[in-house]
Amino acid sequence: MDMKQEVNLLVRSRGVAGNISFRSGDPTDPTDLMKVSANRAADILIMSAGSNNRKSDQKAIQTLLALAALPKHAQLDDTDCHVFAEVQNSDTLEVVNPLLPNNAEGIVARDAVNQMLIIRALMPPVGYCYIELASYHKLGVEKNSIYPLEVPNALVGIPFQDACRLFPRAVVCGIMPDQRDGGTFKTTAIPDKSAVLKNGDTLLLVATDTEAVDCWEPASCSSLPERRPILHSPVGDILTHEGQLKLGPMGHGDVPSNVLMLGCPNDFASFLSFLDLYLPMGSHVHVLSPRSVEVRESSLHRRATMTSPGTTGSRPWETPTFFRVSERPSSNEREEHPDFLQRIQVTHHVGSPTEKSSLAKMPLSTSHVCLILAEYHTEDEESAAIDSRNLTALILVRNLLVECGRDDLKRSGMPDRCKVLIELTDPKSRRVVEGNGSVRKLGSFVYSSALEIGMFAQAVREKSMYHFILQLLDPSCRTEHLVSYPVRYFIGKDNDLSYWDLHANIWNSTGGILLGWKRKGERYPLLNPPNKTTVLQWSAHGDDQLLVFRPPSAQDMDVDVVTDAHVVAEASGLSASKAGATANSTLPHSVPSLDALGKTSVQ
Repeated sequence: MDMKQEVNLLVRSRGVAGNISFRSGDPTDPTDLMKVSANRAADILIMSAGSNNRKSDQKAIQTLLALAALPKHAQLDDTDCHVFAEVQNSDTLEVVNPLLPNNAEGIVARDAVNQMLIIRALMPPVGYCYIELASYHKLGVEKNSIYPLEVPNALVGIPFQDACRLFPRAVVCGIMPDQRDGGTFKTTAIPDKSAVLKNGDTLLLVATDTEAVDCWEPASCSSLPERRPILHSPVGDILTHEGQLKLGPMGHGDVPSNVLMLGCPNDFASFLSFLDLYLPMGSHVHVLSPRSVEVRESSLHRRATMTSPGTTGSRPWETPTFFRVSERPSSNEREEHPDFLQRIQVTHHVGSPTEKSSLAKMPLSTSHVCLILAEYHTEDEESAAIDSRNLTALILVRNLLVECGRDDLKRSGMPDRCKVLIELTDPKSRRVVEGNGSVRKLGSFVYSSALEIGMFAQAVREKSMYHFILQLLDPSCRTEHLVSYPVRYFIGKDNDLSYWDLHANIWNSTGGILLGWKRKGERYPLLNPPNKTTVLQWSAHGDDQLLVFRPPSAQDMDVDVVTDAHVVAEASGLSASKAGATANSTLPHSVPSLDALGKTSVQ
């Protein structure tokens, strides 16, 4: 099947309207660019191609040079033509704009995709949310993205907290802050509790489509009850005193972890840096790949000396330090301690992830997470071959986990099963996996190429939304974060509550926004619940997780942390005898009934 047939098949399967024309030629040749009237284009997208990051970026730069070299009568219009170049390395960004100062913008999506993949493995509900918000979704699939909406005139003057209730099919996350030249935001998106909507404000909404964004209901709003904010367990700052970023609980708890990394991509140092960002101190990462240790050292050296372009300093995981390579032992297994890795210890193993004998040497019986990453063995290797190799490794890992008793919690003595996450890159592999339930249940699948294209498409469609997601992922920015909390933090004991009840608890106590939840027994989290007034049963002792979009410090305000229902009633300005009066409240922002709040341990 040629490219034209494959694209047409994909377009029809996704219900995309419009015409697509195909032309053959060299995008780095100005003559070929003239043949397709590149100078008359409204947008030009330069996509990344190939497995070699360096050569892929070189091809993008050559294409930009060809566009800059168009004849004088066919130069790109400085105002009407926008050129978006996808690059793999952050360093290349500094080169993109000078080549076409008035037209070109560079987009680096790969690092963000790597970070989402790691979050998906360590804190699955949070990672799933990031992937859903950043991905492209075909028509008819109820998946969410972030959309901007200029405040309608009818909503001007309405308090922000009340405007949230006027969008039944969306979740209002905040108000778009002003941006700096580099794309970062000057302030937080979640406004103060006293904020009102003004002319020119742009709301940020999580919704399935633009129709849901535009579906708002003009209505008279009552303010939230004037009650003292209450938490039933303390919600700490998102950054610990050691600078550790805490986005949610890990399945095995906050103890040193054992992580297996099967496959060594060209940018594997990026994966290690993100593992170092999230894993507890003293964690151990084992890397298995046929790639030589010398090649891996070279990649680590480049990462350790890399800085973020366009910023005054380095990001925490890209500290520009000199990586000292110690004397190499004769063994194929060795431990590395690159200066930019502060919390984790890395041990390299040489072998093939598709050989059972190599996998059997890995510490599967004590591992908490297993990452199966896409590694190109040759520059021209097809993505389908890599996916086939990864699926083979997945089946072997699953069989070995069963053999060593790791899938049996009583036998293994571990707090949870080993989380296996596999990276796939070919679109055809995705169709195969999604149509095969027995394969799908073997692990968690991340389709990195599709996610990377989704990030690139989002940057082209709405650059501010792209920067917004990048800033959410950046721990060095003191803005909002997407985190996961046990439901017991916000309820006293088992209770029947709607989305609006839980949202009110979170807003009153932390100033955060409830995006959705991950309920025990459900495979995936639910963002932007469709029926927000429906009452559901919640257990204060269960494993349900709430997904919260929260400000950088959740306890800037004066908040009570209580363990007794009478204290709750008193703090809320109600007598204990009146506590039951709120039990049947139907207000969208009503707090849970006070008679339902009982003792709970402070965690």
